[in-house]
Amino acid sequence: MARTLLDVQLARLLYPLVIDVAASNALLTYSELIDRAQARYSDDQRVANLIPVRVGRILWVIYDFVEERELPRLTLVIVSKTDKYPGSAMWQHDCEAEQQR
Repeated sequence: MARTLLDVQLARLLYPLVIDVAASNALLTYSELIDRAQARYSDDQRVANLIPVRVGRILWVIYDFVEERELPRLTLVIVSKTDKYPGSAMWQHDCEAEQQR
C-alpha cells in the first residue's frame, strides 16, 4: 500500500496512543482511538480530520514499523466496533494470542 506523508505523520502521533492501549491490555475501536487522539492533539488539524477508514491506513504504517523491528503487533489492539476484531488484513495472525502478548 502506498503511503502518504500524512499517513506517516499521523502514525507518529498515534503510535504512543496504541502503545498505551497495548500496555494496559485493553482494546479500542477505531473511533475510540480517534477520540483519544483528538483529545491529546486538540490543536492539530490533521488529527481533527481523522475518520475510521483513514485510521486503517495509519495502522498499516505502524504495523510495518513494528514488523520490521520484530516488535509485538500493537495494531491488533485496535478493533472494529461491530465485531471487536482487528481489520481483515490482520486475520492472518492469531489475533487473540497477539492481543494477549
